[in-house]
Amino acid sequence: MKILIPFAGRYFRVDLSAPTSIALPLKADSKAASAWYCPPVEMEAVKLGDWVGTVAAGSGVNFFNIRFNPHGNGCHTECLGHISHEKVSVFAELKEYHFLAYLVSVAPKLNSEGDYVIEKEDLQAAVAACLAVKELSDVCIPALVLRTLPNTEDKKERQYTESNPPYLSEEAMRYISETLDIQHFIIDLPSVDKEKDGGKLSGHHIFWAYPAAPRLGRTITEFAFVPDTLKDDIYFLQLAIAPFEHDASPSNPTLYALEAVEML
Repeated sequence: MKILIPFAGRYFRVDLSAPTSIALPLKADSKAASAWYCPPVEMEAVKLGDWVGTVAAGSGVNFFNIRFNPHGNGCHTECLGHISHEKVSVFAELKEYHFLAYLVSVAPKLNSEGDYVIEKEDLQAAVAACLAVKELSDVCIPALVLRTLPNTEDKKERQYTESNPPYLSEEAMRYISETLDIQHFIIDLPSVDKEKDGGKLSGHHIFWAYPAAPRLGRTITEFAFVPDTLKDDIYFLQLAIAPFEHDASPSNPTLYALEAVEML
């Protein structure tokens, strides 16, 4: 199925039969990527007396309990409730699921503290290049997908706990939040913030302007993985989440190519 999207005075075709998921899936595997001291996902068949909830054990169905942490296991989307005193549900806050999105690739730089950091100027250059690909300028695109470089396959199995992974500078987060006015930010790291920052989470607070002027409705998605088959460009994004009444939920962000169409 193909649809036409009007944008910036032009039309773009989206082929809904050609999706690319950019989610790291939840799976019961000790090698699956994780962070924040979270153990691997557990998927265990229910046992009721002599009955075991697997077809292999003679049951008519597979019937499993699943234990995981949405922030530390697999791709997840979170809302303001992740850092607020008030309980805020991502399922209640995410009211739309389809957006145009930048996909940009940026290499973190080593700073004076020995950390690898994504800087504002590199994001600016990458966003400008995306707009040039589609011959666009001065437009409002609500979502941003950030792929960090190098983009190696071992991201799918990386154990991030105690590894001090790359993060975004405060200037980069202000650029995303204020200059670009991004509503939905997706990244292939376990967090936009430094692993150990004394609980400040400055990037999260900048993005949601919390507590000064909370920006409800915005989301951050972490633990994505963007394959190299997708080039930096502007895409059609579907941001699908599980209906958890919680500050975060497992999610499956999916990208579709945009093809410019000349209308007669």
